[in-house]
Amino acid sequence: MIMNWEMTEKDFDEIRHLLPESVVSLITVAGVEATLHLVRNFGGTNFPVSNRKRNSRQSQALHAALADEVGEEIACKIETAYGDAPYFHIPRCLGAMIELRNRFIRRQYDEMTGSGVSDTFAVRDLALAHHLAIRQVRYILKDTDRIAETARAKTAQGQLFGFSPPRCVA
Repeated sequence: MIMNWEMTEKDFDEIRHLLPESVVSLITVAGVEATLHLVRNFGGTNFPVSNRKRNSRQSQALHAALADEVGEEIACKIETAYGDAPYFHIPRCLGAMIELRNRFIRRQYDEMTGSGVSDTFAVRDLALAHHLAIRQVRYILKDTDRIAETARAKTAQGQLFGFSPPRCVA
């Protein structure tokens, strides 16, 4: 079974609170798909940016490297947005990536067990597919989605446990 999990617009809205502001800014410039590709492949590093004002070999090489990763059109958008700096930082977004993976594992488990696969085989297949221990998959399955504090405060259960809804001050 191939486990290929991609972030959708819905996933992005649900985990936006876990992303650094720089990634949210990059998503507005480059889009979800290109940003996720950069985070997965270059997270925790700086990516050099061509300002394209000079037509030098180095400037062309920097542009080509970025265009190879995200495409010509998106590379131009990123260079326009970040062209004044020598590079832009790509955070690892480890918390958000783990949350995405865990949500995907829970979704896959529900699909597998819903189609008649036993719990034991579903957990084993998920552990093998994601290079995790069976115990870790069990912990993931017992856990719930991490939601923003404002969403938690809006629920009746959240109010029972002391999460008060945000108040507007006029």
